[in-house]
Amino acid sequence: MKSFRIPGAVLAAIISMSFSSAPARASLYSWTLSGVSFNGSGTITLGTEETTNNGGGYLATEMTGVINAVGVTSPTNYFGSDNVVYPSAATVVDGFGLGVLLANSDMVAIDPGSPYNIQYSVNNTTYNDESFDLTLLTATPLPPTWTMLIAGFIGLGFFAYRGSKKSSNLLAAV
Repeated sequence: MKSFRIPGAVLAAIISMSFSSAPARASLYSWTLSGVSFNGSGTITLGTEETTNNGGGYLATEMTGVINAVGVTSPTNYFGSDNVVYPSAATVVDGFGLGVLLANSDMVAIDPGSPYNIQYSVNNTTYNDESFDLTLLTATPLPPTWTMLIAGFIGLGFFAYRGSKKSSNLLAAV
């Protein structure tokens, strides 16, 4: 009877990949800005998790859309913005805010307030009572999730293989 063995190096690699500190998922959200002075919408991509401000926030890596009919080109650090977004919190931006660079080189900072305050670079004025909302569009699973899934299928295949060998040995004995 031939035995089936998983090489130790392969098993060690699967286990180490499962528990590695892999980069966080990249998630795509739609955003909506609405209020008296500013209106806009688009998409925002959140990348790596930020642990500097108690965790739970993700760095905004890309941003598209329009604000007041002007295209959005990217996140920026205008007005001290750290561009960390907390998608599952009641207030989705922290005290440092989310900076937005517009196609005409104007900048907007979205800061928490009542509900949000907008700081506008053209006239350096703060606009209050604006609304900023996020809606999840897609999420990419973490690499350890894929590793555990593959390891599980390998395990199921191994046990199915062993089960078929045992049943054929039992039939041969009868």
